[in-house]
Amino acid sequence: MKKDGIYFGLSESEYFAEDRIGSTELRTLIDSPSKFWFESFLNPLKEEKDTKALNEGKIFHKIILEGEKAFDRDYVIAPELSPYTKEYKEWKAHQVKPIVRADDLRKIQRIIRCVKGKNSVLDGFFKDGFPEVSILWTDDKGIKRRARIDYLKVGQLVDLKSFSDWRGEKDHCSRYFWNYKIFVQLLDYVNALKAGRNLEVVKGTAKQKEFWNKCCQVDDWLPWVVFVNREIPQYEIHTMQKDQCPELYRIGQEMIRKAQANFDEYLEKYGLTNTWIEEQDPDTIQFTDINFPQMIGAL
Repeated sequence: MKKDGIYFGLSESEYFAEDRIGSTELRTLIDSPSKFWFESFLNPLKEEKDTKALNEGKIFHKIILEGEKAFDRDYVIAPELSPYTKEYKEWKAHQVKPIVRADDLRKIQRIIRCVKGKNSVLDGFFKDGFPEVSILWTDDKGIKRRARIDYLKVGQLVDLKSFSDWRGEKDHCSRYFWNYKIFVQLLDYVNALKAGRNLEVVKGTAKQKEFWNKCCQVDDWLPWVVFVNREIPQYEIHTMQKDQCPELYRIGQEMIRKAQANFDEYLEKYGLTNTWIEEQDPDTIQFTDINFPQMIGAL
């Protein structure tokens, strides 16, 4: 495990290899300690998720936040051959980097060029800061934590979300923001930045260390979230200011405290190596008609 500190340029694989609790695990703990345990580093049988949507999201992040050179460094483009041919299989066997289909990359590049064009608000949005800033720290209860901020500026943090199910709904981003508890994630990042004031830059250039020293002078952080559609050139930018969303801030901090309380309770009950099982409330064993609102108007 790496020492607590601030890391610039820490690879994704190195970051996720840290057996620490991040914002994803924290949000899972709010509703289901069992799911948290099963999907976390505590489960020795944990299986890594690998889907087309997840991989596309990583490519969007890489190019938008770090640029084409970073993509070329970390990925390899597949030759335009059938994946069933002997030639392709032999080529694939020698690759160590993630493989991207050429047509998938062309689509992603077209969308990014459109949303980051000269007349776009996003043009210049990811400047004057650094991408993928990792914070590793230990909280006041001794729990090992981690946070990886997509893009960090002095006084501002930016989280990038890409997805393909926009469906033209005007309130899609606000519903996504609530349903996936993105506000909890952003508040956890703010807490991480505050904890990071007492940490040194373990990995970073002289310029990045100077940048972090400026960040340490900030009292209030402004969280931003950028939503980008992976299917068509479409995006939205939103910020979450405390004076405009006081109730959201209050609920978010309460949820963080609930997650921490759930962790403490189940850790004491089961320890680290035993499966965390949520016990059913005895009052819910007996079904009643109120459990089936679908019956209304069924006949």
